[in-house]
Amino acid sequence: MADKAVDTHNAMDLLGRGLAFLEAGILTEAADCFCHAAELDNTEAQYRIAKMRLEGIGVSMNYDHAAFWFCKAAMKGHAESQMELAFMYIYGQGVPQDYGKAREWFTRSAEQGNPSAQNTLGFMYENGLGGWQDYGKAVRWYALAALQGNDDAETALENLAYIGNGLAEQVLERLSGTKDFSDLFPVMPSRE
Repeated sequence: MADKAVDTHNAMDLLGRGLAFLEAGILTEAADCFCHAAELDNTEAQYRIAKMRLEGIGVSMNYDHAAFWFCKAAMKGHAESQMELAFMYIYGQGVPQDYGKAREWFTRSAEQGNPSAQNTLGFMYENGLGGWQDYGKAVRWYALAALQGNDDAETALENLAYIGNGLAEQVLERLSGTKDFSDLFPVMPSRE
């Protein structure tokens, strides 16, 4: 048990050092700290090293490594990692292209309130990517993202309203007014 506490402390120390190096623009050292902390099972470090591997920042770009670390963090509920892993499934980077798995990971991230994941999930439902097409679910996810200020989601709602989607029209009316969608989406919270 003491070893676990020591590992956790060491991982947090490495993460902190990595963030300081990143802030200072010392990218190779930041990546090294993140990698060591990730190996000690630090979720944030797993996300950070995955992001650096995905973009080739401070380390060589490597989609396989990025997918590995995003998956580790995503499995522990890290919303940003879930969204990044979903995009990797869309583009087939480091994982086989699979819209169904992408939709699953976007859903996990969106359910945690990630507005980018909510917007993308709305797009997937609107266009039937990764499963069936469902305009009601598309509008719901777009509405959640728009409530958090995601302009792309609001534009998507406007486009759906323009083609005659009544639910999108109602959501847009309420976005500029009460922001209460409880009667439209019973499980959706009202936002001020």
